[in-house]
Amino acid sequence: MMRALVPAKIGQAWILLDAEIIREILGAEVWLPIPGARAEMPGVIAWRGRAIPVVDLAAPFGFERLGTMESRPRTLIATVAESIVAVPVDAAREVHAFSTSDLRPCSITNLPYTVAEAELFQRVLAVVDLPQFVGEILGGTTRELHGREGGFGHAGAG
Repeated sequence: MMRALVPAKIGQAWILLDAEIIREILGAEVWLPIPGARAEMPGVIAWRGRAIPVVDLAAPFGFERLGTMESRPRTLIATVAESIVAVPVDAAREVHAFSTSDLRPCSITNLPYTVAEAELFQRVLAVVDLPQFVGEILGGTTRELHGREGGFGHAGAG
């Protein structure tokens, strides 16, 4: 069985996200902050005539978060937790197919929400469970990771 994954870069870390949930890959998108919003979901963007939440994966990873009105070069539009969200990333590449034997238990990477690891671009990348992260944000139960040290193995290699 094969699993299609999209490589995406946040800060210096390359991660893998399930391709089946990615609807579109856009360029940089302007987003509007929501006063008092959590760092993990700081605002909204306009997409196809409606406002959708911005999910900042840098927040749980301990990387530099989106500043007010800052954008990243790419924006992934994903369907998760029965919602549509925008995920700003520094880069996104073409979909890669991995066999189940290519996906290994986590032993090198230690990013939050990692469910497996796979080798790509001559490094080990974390397979991140975006639906779990978004589900926890929407449910108000995301892990407190403030002050987390930035050790993240090969996933962070440039």
